[in-house]
Amino acid sequence: MLEIANKYVSQIGQEINIELIVFSETKKSYGNIYGYVAKDSTKHRLAGNGSFLVKNDTGIVIQFGTSDDVEYYLKSYFRRTC
Repeated sequence: MLEIANKYVSQIGQEINIELIVFSETKKSYGNIYGYVAKDSTKHRLAGNGSFLVKNDTGIVIQFGTSDDVEYYLKSYFRRTC
């Protein structure tokens, strides 16, 4: 899971030309939730870098928004998929 998360964050970093790192991981039964920041946070401030889920069963990345907490986005995602 962490490998998928690192690859996803690296792709975002390439698009915006800023080196990014995964800084948090929360394990759930259905997947892991990750957060990321700029590696040099004194030089770069990010906006719109919401947490994301990597699903255990498929490895698919589900990007969350930033205006609400992670639980809101999880509930919304599972309402749509179940």
